Amino acid sequence: MTTRRRKQRPIPVPAASGQSFGKRVLTGVVFVASLCTALYCGAYGLEKWNETVLAIDQSGDVDQKKPFTLPIAVRNLSGLFTARAPFVICHFQVVFDDSKGGRAEETGHDQATHLPDIIPGHNEVYSCREPDKFVVARQDDGSVLPIKIAYMQVYVSYSTWLLWPISRFVSEHFTLFPTSSGYRWVKGQYTP
Repeated sequence: MTTRRRKQRPIPVPAASGQSFGKRVLTGVVFVASLCTALYCGAYGLEKWNETVLAIDQSGDVDQKKPFTLPIAVRNLSGLFTARAPFVICHFQVVFDDSKGGRAEETGHDQATHLPDIIPGHNEVYSCREPDKFVVARQDDGSVLPIKIAYMQVYVSYSTWLLWPISRFVSEHFTLFPTSSGYRWVKGQYTP
């Protein structure tokens, strides 16, 4: 009996890449370096985005005739990201001094206002306004009660963009003290 022998196919040998070992190592090193640079830049951008916080401070003197009209500066401390569509509102609480032992309080807030976008390192000035609202008269003789202390809280909501819009919020307290020369606002919340 005759056996037939099959013809074996040759085993395919991978084609030579045409690159030497040194070139392949260099290509790998460049790829790893590029990847590390991209990760570092992404982390740096995320860190800077996290620093996109608005600072709220006074931006001028108090008008002694209208102490509840206070100019406020809203500053973007970020070096990279814009604070988009800032929305500002001021809330007031006023305590009056009644020499007869009573205590009178009034609260209120101004109308919420949109500010223009605040680019990195810049600020926008806004005036919290509640003029002539906080006047309390004694019921028995009609005399006007003097202001003992007043509090104002400024709220700012805004958004920043990383890969999508993210809403953020900051607030700051201010305290109004009557002085011998008029009224003085101080940053922070103090109790009498």
